[in-house]
Amino acid sequence: TEMVFSGSYPPLYAVFIRSITGVMHILWSSLAARSLGLAKAMKGSIDREDLIPGTLVSAVLHFLWNTAPTIFSLGVLFPFTLNSVRRMIKTAVQDETNWGYAQFAPDEKE
Repeated sequence: TEMVFSGSYPPLYAVFIRSITGVMHILWSSLAARSLGLAKAMKGSIDREDLIPGTLVSAVLHFLWNTAPTIFSLGVLFPFTLNSVRRMIKTAVQDETNWGYAQFAPDEKE
């Protein structure tokens, strides 16, 4: 709540994330339960090794959900930022040339 009141998160974004997180936890639990249900239906009983597939899929999806902001920032925002910085540098060099300051730049062609 502090992040919403301080303005770090827009209120609707916070409501959306909190709402979807509950649904995602139900999804992860249901994947594990589905795996156990399939094992019971196919074999008639549940063994310890039957816990692994559903739990593994649930854990991987939970991991992806928790790391989605980091993956998004590295995969989308970081390249966008690098491109923006490159364009700003190109514009600054062009401005120096247009204003006649290019002659004062160091010569790096050795």
